[in-house]
Amino acid sequence: MSDVTTVLEERKLGYLPPSTQATTSITINSVTGNQVGISYNGLINNNPGANKNFIAIYQSPTPDFPFGATTPVVASANVNGNSSGSLIIPAQILVNTSYVVGYGVGAVATAPAQTYANICATAFIPTAGSGYTNASPSLILNDVESNYISIDYNVPNGLTPGNNGAWAGLWVGNNPSYSLAPTAYSQITSNTAVGGPLLFNNIQIQRGTLYSVALFMTGWVKGGIGSLQTAMACTLQFTS
Repeated sequence: MSDVTTVLEERKLGYLPPSTQATTSITINSVTGNQVGISYNGLINNNPGANKNFIAIYQSPTPDFPFGATTPVVASANVNGNSSGSLIIPAQILVNTSYVVGYGVGAVATAPAQTYANICATAFIPTAGSGYTNASPSLILNDVESNYISIDYNVPNGLTPGNNGAWAGLWVGNNPSYSLAPTAYSQITSNTAVGGPLLFNNIQIQRGTLYSVALFMTGWVKGGIGSLQTAMACTLQFTS
């Protein structure tokens, strides 16, 4: 039995439809002693200014952002204008010191969430050289049945999405929306950076229909209805 057949049997599927993803990402363009040049790519309908997007820089020995930090940042900047662009951020960058940069799709959070719960994309500046690395969130289609959809998620290491009020919404026949309420909701209860499944239960999955899922870093309201739809980090779409 082939590996593909095994996977399909585990999913109880004869066919898993292809899916497309969109995500939030940042790239380090340049680093000097007094500034960092950054490019960011957000979701197409994001309004960074209205949604209080920001970039923060911390000293860090590892690529993991200190999401719960309460100490002052090395530097930060609000993001305004288009959903994608570039910034030069004034910052004192020392020799033999590494830094991590984070992009937040919403404002600094309050307890019990982590301070930087809305940071969903990161980039690491090593102690020397230009071997910059980055991490972005993602959603993975895991299973599609006649009455439910199963999704896995991936966010940067160190985040505790369950405590932060992270959640996912499902739209039928529409793109993920910052304003239109989802058809179904799924709360993230795990505090692991890689997890799932996120289940959308008790829905009728119709053939040849567009379905869209979006991951929100914060904003969950008990029961789902009324959850805040501003901190959207990544999306997934497929046609059944």
